[in-house]
Amino acid sequence: MHNLQKIVAPLLLAVVAAAGAFYIFHLRAPAPGEVEGLLWPPGEPLPDFTLRTQRGGKFDVGDLKGRWSWLFFGYTECPDICPTTLRTLNRIAEQLAGDREAQFIFVSIDPAHDGPEQMRRYLETVAPKVTGLSGDAAEIGRIAGRLGIAHEPAANPSASGTIEHTAAILLLDPQARRVAVFTPPFEAAALVRRYAAIRRFVTASS
Repeated sequence: MHNLQKIVAPLLLAVVAAAGAFYIFHLRAPAPGEVEGLLWPPGEPLPDFTLRTQRGGKFDVGDLKGRWSWLFFGYTECPDICPTTLRTLNRIAEQLAGDREAQFIFVSIDPAHDGPEQMRRYLETVAPKVTGLSGDAAEIGRIAGRLGIAHEPAANPSASGTIEHTAAILLLDPQARRVAVFTPPFEAAALVRRYAAIRRFVTASS
């Protein structure tokens, strides 16, 4: 009897684990109205662009393809909403550390001041798991406009100052389409749950 228990117990554990995995990966995809922030149908994929990362490397639309991309537009001298939001994105990145398809991106709307080196120093302190992008102001304005991000350029680009901008986190699917907009207040665990639901919906609908 003791030997039989030693054989049966692991088998039962394996069955329970398999059932749990089946349940998790076969959850019903939510309807569009059931997930706050979901946009459906999605917009057109972003057109090609070229920006630079905080380490000086090139980043274009191809780097968005095949990934789920969390985007936030702001600037390094932003006094409150930007660092707070970026820290939240960093916590989400930590919670999704095993998700190789997720990436986290901070696009500067103040490229006159936020070159790669400034972005590198800033993100090392505020959000080390986030990729920073900067580049041509017109290119960034075009991308922001396509994604519905409004911002009021600084009156004097040569001097620092407050820039009004949309304080939202965007989610792009692996086709570089905007599929969700998350608005403040942000809470990392809640956004992770909404992300999982959106992924299920988009995957089931594609």
